[in-house]
Amino acid sequence: MGIYDRHYYNDDDLEPLRIGWSPRSMVALLIVINGAIQLMNLILERSYPLTDFMALKANDLTAPLHWYRFLTYGFVHSSDITHVLFNMLTLFFLGNAVEQKYGKNEFLRIYLVSLVVCGLAWALHRMVKNDMNAAVLGASGAVTTISMLFVFSFPHAVLRVWGIVPVKAWVLGIILIGGNLLGTAQVQMAGRSQFAYRVSLYGGAFPARYFFFFPANPPPFL
Repeated sequence: MGIYDRHYYNDDDLEPLRIGWSPRSMVALLIVINGAIQLMNLILERSYPLTDFMALKANDLTAPLHWYRFLTYGFVHSSDITHVLFNMLTLFFLGNAVEQKYGKNEFLRIYLVSLVVCGLAWALHRMVKNDMNAAVLGASGAVTTISMLFVFSFPHAVLRVWGIVPVKAWVLGIILIGGNLLGTAQVQMAGRSQFAYRVSLYGGAFPARYFFFFPANPPPFL
């Protein structure tokens, strides 16, 4: 059985969709870009110049020359390989169906706009907290947006967690948001700076507005 024919979840609405790796898909392109940047950082070892150049700092909000970072932070990850691996696996398993529903161009618009929205929300929150030295990186916000669009679009799809445990998509959505809420609360209690948890929550709120305000014919962002 080829990878194009494998079924990672089951739902009547998903039957017309072709699930799997397609080198021409936007999901594949995003995974390749993120993987290439991670590899370059690993090759450059401890200096991580790309991370310093691309990561979003809270004080970038008041520095117009650094506003490009509201996009680039979503394409660079921490040195912990599980960070990029988890994000890209999630994007692969759930992103293909979302891309086929909305189309390649609209999928990219959703992904990029969610990065900007999550980055802005995070930076504004750090400004309110007077923590302008904080920094954030990773695709968690955009990946959560895509994941929740999958949940909203195919709530009764049965996903196989680790290829074994069957879980309804709507249950996964509750676990995803609940886990980020719990993580945010734990970080606050520990007195540490916010990282991916809060950005992921912003990524969960963004698709809710998009999906429920425009359920049939979502307007283009650009």
